[in-house]
This record gives sequence, C-alpha cells and structure tokens, in this order.
Amino acid sequence: AYAFATTDPNEFVKPWHPKAMPVILRPCDLLQWLDGNAAEALELVTPYDGAMIRQVETPADDLIEIDA
Repeated sequence: AYAFATTDPNEFVKPWHPKAMPVILRPCDLLQWLDGNAAEALELVTPYDGAMIRQVETPADDLIEIDA
C-alpha cells in the first residue's frame, strides 16, 4: 500500500506545477508518518526543501524493450 499526498510546490517545481507537488518524506520521517497520529503526520506535509535535480530525458540504457 502507499499514500499519495500533495502540498504547495517548492521553487524548483513551481514553474512546471504551480498548484501542487507530491509530499516527499525523508527516511528519518517515516516512523512519524506511519506511526504518528494525524496531527503528527500533517506536520510533514510541506514543500520539499532538499536538493532536487532535473532529468531532461531518460538515458537510453534505462529503456526496456518489450516484444509485442
């Protein structure tokens, strides 16, 4: 199972998605997210403030070919 939550976009994401971005949790936040109460989990619903990179295209060696 998984949860998908959105929050306001950070400055990196805002040019592409001005309304929302996925909530990105740090590994150290997982116990609070999974075992905390609703208020404690809601504290984590903030724009991501870590480093982000932009991938322009998928590298050719990462492609999977499927025979039809």
